[in-house]
Amino acid sequence: MMEKVPRTVLVLISLLSITAFAQELELFKSSMFYHGSLDFELKASYSAGEVISTNITITNLESFPIFDGYLVIQIIEGCKEPVYPTNKAECNVVHEEKIEGIDLLPASERVVNYSYKLPDDIKSGDYRIDVYFKTKRTPIVGIPASFVEQAYKTFKLINGKDFPKAKISWTKTHVAGGYAQSGAGVLAGSEVEGVVFLKAIKEFSGNLNVKICSYDDTACDSYLIEKSYPVKLAESEEKPLIISFVAPSKPDAYAIRFELVDENGRLNSLYRSRIVVLGEGGRILKLAISKPYYKAGEIGWIRVLATGPLMYSPILPSISEIKNVKLNVYLTYQGKEIFRDSKVIPALHTDELIASEFTFKSPKDMDKINVCAELSNSIVYDKYCYATTFEMPITKKPKIIPTLYLTLSIIILIMVGVFLYLWRKKRI
Repeated sequence: MMEKVPRTVLVLISLLSITAFAQELELFKSSMFYHGSLDFELKASYSAGEVISTNITITNLESFPIFDGYLVIQIIEGCKEPVYPTNKAECNVVHEEKIEGIDLLPASERVVNYSYKLPDDIKSGDYRIDVYFKTKRTPIVGIPASFVEQAYKTFKLINGKDFPKAKISWTKTHVAGGYAQSGAGVLAGSEVEGVVFLKAIKEFSGNLNVKICSYDDTACDSYLIEKSYPVKLAESEEKPLIISFVAPSKPDAYAIRFELVDENGRLNSLYRSRIVVLGEGGRILKLAISKPYYKAGEIGWIRVLATGPLMYSPILPSISEIKNVKLNVYLTYQGKEIFRDSKVIPALHTDELIASEFTFKSPKDMDKINVCAELSNSIVYDKYCYATTFEMPITKKPKIIPTLYLTLSIIILIMVGVFLYLWRKKRI
């Protein structure tokens, strides 16, 4: 009977481990977000020209590290609360900036000091600061490309003047017939047309810059398309501006960034729209690694969350799934590949989330690891890589005199003492 107990315990532990693994992977699959939080404080009011200064506290609520993170901070005029979809309100983003290099250890927090000097000529009224926290692939707090689920605080601006002098209308602007960030479906290489409505508060002269890149313009290293349109508006004038461009050839979602800038290049208004190029495609939504660094022999995992074509259209030529998709994951350390594995996903559907996990054994002590995942099937649908940033702590060995050396030293000292004592006694 006693011999059966250890086996029963082992079976129980194994079952519990399998259950915990399944629950963790199911939680990973349950959302396209990482779990985290963000908080900051503002004063109730500020004067034009005053510096806004605050500490933004960011928390990683996951059991694994988050890499490739950054903040997007916006100042919005005219709306005390976020409105979604954005074509239901007339707000105006008058400032946006990005703070990069925010990586977090598991279940840890970080405080980011932020300050911004309000323009001396900014007008009085209600304002809001929106803060988003995300990685280049995975939202954590809010989605800046869609102006949604952000952390925000409101304030009154007093003693203002007349900036901005013009803005983009959120309620009337549309691209390919789609309003807000709904993302109208278009065919690859087709001519896409949009109408951007502009409103002047004061006489305005400048340009509307149109910038397009994959998925989220805040995560882009460069733009696929850039165009500029001259703008001249009389005081209180409102008029539409027709814009057009050729849709990219690769099926994907594309963020369209509209920047209304004056003659000096100063941003007066920022707005976003979206299109989806229909066709055979897939996207990596999450890529996580279990630890920031590993000791030789440690077991680790890589998790990937993927989805299929981003939109299906019953009207235009389109597909709703891709079949036999190969998911590759690999790690490199100091320029050498130290792990690679893959699996075939029989089918990836539109709006479907598929989670996968790969385990590996660390061949050596290593930190600052490159982590990569790739979706393919004769063509590469998507690829995403990042580098871990935390260094492995150095364990200092205590300076202890070995017991053998200490014992020998004591014996030698005793022998020398005895010898001197006997030598002196003999002379006497």
